[in-house]
Amino acid sequence: SNAQDGISAVQTAEGALNEVQDMLQRMNELAVKAANGTNSEDDRNYIQDEVNQLIKEIDGVSTTTKFNETYLLKGDDTTAATVADAAAAEGTAGAAQTYDIDFAGKITAPAEGKSDVSFKVGSKTYSITVEAGDDANKIGGKIKDALNNNKYSDKVGGDYTATNAGAKITLTAAKNGVIAADDKLSATANKDVTLKASGILTLSLHVGADSTSDNQISVDIKQMSADVLGLKTGKSSTTAAENDTLLVNGSNDDNARKAIDTIASALQEVSKQRSALGAAQNRLEHTIANLDNVVENTTSAESSIRDTDMATEMVKYSNN
Repeated sequence: SNAQDGISAVQTAEGALNEVQDMLQRMNELAVKAANGTNSEDDRNYIQDEVNQLIKEIDGVSTTTKFNETYLLKGDDTTAATVADAAAAEGTAGAAQTYDIDFAGKITAPAEGKSDVSFKVGSKTYSITVEAGDDANKIGGKIKDALNNNKYSDKVGGDYTATNAGAKITLTAAKNGVIAADDKLSATANKDVTLKASGILTLSLHVGADSTSDNQISVDIKQMSADVLGLKTGKSSTTAAENDTLLVNGSNDDNARKAIDTIASALQEVSKQRSALGAAQNRLEHTIANLDNVVENTTSAESSIRDTDMATEMVKYSNN
């Protein structure tokens, strides 16, 4: 049945996340070990080698785990918003001139009220207002509108679609409604640039005979790459705060102690997703039990009607 297939997909994702959690636990052990002052710099470098391999394998699990050709931990690649042609406004179309889309950090909807977020294109500064409850699509629409109202962008019409195939800045649905943007993004004429975001894959399971939405169950699975879990920052530097991967090495224990907090946060994210998958599986098991009950009792009723004692019923009919 569809519900059973859904359980199989959920179990596949949950089993993969179990491996990710085991690797994070191992990374935590290594970080704690590296934080010990008795280690030499060489010792920490050896520990770093294993951490690097584990981070690569977490990415491997995220990009290869699939069920029936659907990748479960990569998020959804569907584009949520597109705005066009940031570079060609002040440069020759097709040239290599570059303008930066500069965010101070993540764009996050506040728990209550609203907040103003600024970003730059070249020397121009633009602002959007992010309100409580705004999801990635809505924030993306506000960025689109802000860029549409200035010379850096060709007008974008319809449901987040560009009017030409020029340079684009693409926003995708993000974890918890947050667009996790790079500190700087370059928009070059006729080149595509994507704001990094952690997508969510939504499995829509049809578990009934009717076509109504009541017979559909949605299961959300977040992207679980090392980047999304905070184990990478997408930069290159000699310091832990700016390096492109988690550091536990160095001449002292500073990096290792910071890594412990980062790994704890990643473990929490994985645990939350595993909990959500477990809840979804439990619901689907109850759905299957109810469907079995409906089939059993419907079949029993049909059998009672089909196996009626016609001789007895005809006697009753003639007596009336």
